[in-house]
Amino acid sequence: MKIRFGYELLYNAPQQTPMIFTLHCQPQGSQQLMLPDLMRTDPAIPLFFYPDVFGNKCTRLEAPAGLLRVTADGIIQDCGLPEAAQWAAGECPIRDLPADALQFLLASSSCAAPQPARHKVRGVDRIQPGRTPKPAPEYRFDLTRLP
Repeated sequence: MKIRFGYELLYNAPQQTPMIFTLHCQPQGSQQLMLPDLMRTDPAIPLFFYPDVFGNKCTRLEAPAGLLRVTADGIIQDCGLPEAAQWAAGECPIRDLPADALQFLLASSSCAAPQPARHKVRGVDRIQPGRTPKPAPEYRFDLTRLP
C-alpha cells in the first residue's frame, strides 16, 4: 500500500529564532520511500541537515522574525501489515535504569514550555504502570483544546 503523508507548520516568531526539526520519514524494513519528504519553507531560508546520535535526520534553521511556513509532502510504500506486538515487554522503573539513559528523560533547558500541553490522548490515563497496554480503538489524539 502507498501512504501519502506530510505537514504544514506555521510559526510567528517575534525575532530571529534558531530551530531544530526531526520530522523526516525514516523507512524501516521493507518500506520504501516513493516520494521523498523534502522540507520547504516560505519564505525560503537555508536548511542544514545532520544526523542525531540515533541516526535520525535533523534539520536546523534560523527562522526569521515574522511568519514562517514549513511544509513537506511524501509517499511511502508499505506492506500494510501491523508490526508484531511485544506483549511480554514490561516497564522498567526509573530507579533501575542505567545512569547514561537518564539524559533522555530530561527536558531541554532551552525548550522551556510556559504552558501545559493543550492536547491530550484519550484512553492513556487508563494504562496501569508496569503493564503493556493492549491495542484499543479509543487511544486516539483528541485535538480539541483543553480548558
